[in-house]
Amino acid sequence: MIVLLGVVVVILGFVTRRNPVLVVGVAGIVTGLLGKMNPQEVLAAFGRSFADSRSVTVFAIVLPVIGLLERYGLREQARNLIGRLGSLSAGRFLAVYLL
Repeated sequence: MIVLLGVVVVILGFVTRRNPVLVVGVAGIVTGLLGKMNPQEVLAAFGRSFADSRSVTVFAIVLPVIGLLERYGLREQARNLIGRLGSLSAGRFLAVYLL
């Protein structure tokens, strides 16, 4: 029953508007330690879950790439492209889209 304090940590973290990744990480550590796991087992469980979940790995790779693209002008290029597409007819848009 005391293991459910991890849920309380999540609720308190989100209510106080903390970083969600940090809140979930701390809640996992609290739950693991209260579940009679030693710190090494908790860390091993985090590593195993991270390695098994490809979506987290993809997220960790994609986020820095998006940051670099933003730094080197992705927003301006997107704005220019959308501005040029303003005069595009529906027929031409569909022709390009269906290629």
